[in-house]
Amino acid sequence: MSDRTTETQTAFNLGLASAPERSLEGVPYVINPITGSPASLEHLLLTPIRKKDARKFRTTADFIAYVNRFKEGESSIYASGWTVEAEIDHRGPAGTLVHGDHTASIVYETTTALKRWLESNAKELTQQAFADLIEERAVDVVVPDSASMIEIAQTLHVSRNSAVTSVTRQGANHHLVFSNEQKVRTANDADIPSRFEIRLRPFLGSDATVELDARLRVSMRSDKPAFIYELQDYQDRMLETLRVQVAMIAEATGLPAYI
Repeated sequence: MSDRTTETQTAFNLGLASAPERSLEGVPYVINPITGSPASLEHLLLTPIRKKDARKFRTTADFIAYVNRFKEGESSIYASGWTVEAEIDHRGPAGTLVHGDHTASIVYETTTALKRWLESNAKELTQQAFADLIEERAVDVVVPDSASMIEIAQTLHVSRNSAVTSVTRQGANHHLVFSNEQKVRTANDADIPSRFEIRLRPFLGSDATVELDARLRVSMRSDKPAFIYELQDYQDRMLETLRVQVAMIAEATGLPAYI
């Protein structure tokens, strides 16, 4: 190290020593004489200059309670994907910018009920698998009622009727052509619905509910019925449910919400 460099470092250190403590926006700090980097002393104060936190919640009720406790005049609610976040430290008086380092958020995860319906959506299910699903999630089925749906799934059977469609004479013999009519029926001849409706809570930690329509088809595989249901407009219904949830949060907190 040259003499000039040594002199510069010595002068720098003497300058720091003459005024070791400094303040930036009310936060005291010192400069490391070796690296020249600032080091905050806020943690040594009796109380911090401002609250800095990024709280995460599992229930809507706890999220709302926290926001109402710490919200400020310019706090706001934002939704992105399935995450709802409150920027509590959002802006200062007259719209001045702030650090924005105090937030609260909740990530809406799907319930076991919704996951169960989604995992079999648009898949071919055996009669037993479909009956098991309807019985397991009977509480979700609203139209037709779950008892009727269980009966349809459990008692479905296939019958065949044969009829002669034509007779042709071939020498001394007659050749008969048969047609086979295949019918799918329930034990009491109940109609098989082409659609059914479910209602459930889609999000953990929330009481919000969503109604989903399902289109139902019955196909045949080796004379055995198979069921396929397809949830209609699933993403749109989920987004609308989230919008309602965010609107409820905005009303409960009195804060503007953006989605």
